[in-house]
Amino acid sequence: MRILFYAHSSTLYGANRSLIDLILGLKKLNNGLDLCVIIPENEPLGSELKNNHIKFKVISHFNWFYNKDIGEKWKSISKFHFRIWFLKNKLIKKSKNYLNLNYHLKFAKKFNPDLIYVNSSLNPMGLIVAERLGIKNIWHHRETVNEPIYGFYMENLKDFNLQYERTNLHLFPSGFLSKLYEKSFGKVVSKIIFNGVVPDNSKPIRVFNPKIIRFGIVGRINNQKQQKKVIELFNKFYLLNKSTVELHVIGAGDNKFLDWFYQTKSKNIFYHEFLDRYAIYDKFDFLISNASNEAFGRTIAEANYNGIPVIARNSGAFPELLTSNVNGFLFNDYKELTNCIQNLSHYTSQQYQDLSKRSYLHAKEHFNYINVAHKVISEIKNIN
Repeated sequence: MRILFYAHSSTLYGANRSLIDLILGLKKLNNGLDLCVIIPENEPLGSELKNNHIKFKVISHFNWFYNKDIGEKWKSISKFHFRIWFLKNKLIKKSKNYLNLNYHLKFAKKFNPDLIYVNSSLNPMGLIVAERLGIKNIWHHRETVNEPIYGFYMENLKDFNLQYERTNLHLFPSGFLSKLYEKSFGKVVSKIIFNGVVPDNSKPIRVFNPKIIRFGIVGRINNQKQQKKVIELFNKFYLLNKSTVELHVIGAGDNKFLDWFYQTKSKNIFYHEFLDRYAIYDKFDFLISNASNEAFGRTIAEANYNGIPVIARNSGAFPELLTSNVNGFLFNDYKELTNCIQNLSHYTSQQYQDLSKRSYLHAKEHFNYINVAHKVISEIKNIN
């Protein structure tokens, strides 16, 4: 069987990480599969695919959403300016997709896939190719759309809805996202499958120092993930002489954030930018996930696979991934988060080792990339 995947970007953020791990799982299950990924630009995703011996082809294609923050800047000038910017942006991308369509069709005909697998809600090209060539397709939705806190707004809901109805199977990484799409766009043939993670080569053995409890926050720094609130909370801990806790901030922040961070951070807070995906989890003992309406929560799965318990906001998909006192804890507000941090700051080595082991076993059961690939290939066989 030949499967042609479409990636919406060439970044190495969560959606593409999950795609790579899925393909590695499929290859592990069945070497007879012929898999190829279409990416819009070469780097950095191209190098990652090459390192993992995954076939790919670079053919330009453009997303059909706009960024809320950019749109708001134009709206602050006037609604007229926003409308002009919106229409121009939409027309340019649609024209470029039209001009590039023949390259996509030519490659798809040559590869002759049995299935086209579109890895994000944000890009239409794979859907258009599947429709033009009469090829069955899977649409794997990775993000919320038209949600103010997330910031991805569709430019053409009519086209989106048409493709949404035509798709053979929709995949969602959480029940939260599935229900959100059903409410917004209607009921379709769909399946909920958690994202898989390729674990480190060895079972994690955590080194825990109860004298200094290390917490971490990981990911792109933005309003949706709400890292600033956690940083402010740890600043208060330091002022209250809670020097037994550290916070490690790992992720990309813009200059505005970095200026704020270095002006306000206390001595128990450290910034590391992005690190290698496995080196990240050597920096802390507990992961804090403070995002709202997260579609999945890849860092939760990765942390658990590294034996790290997670403290997560009771929002979005997080309650589906976490069981309190099994692989972490859920909090509803900052008072509960504060209490949780205070309680964990008194953890003994044995308490931590027990929770760490449970976190690892939970990840092994729910986020194993081979098991996820098996579920996906079963769904593929059902539609072919």
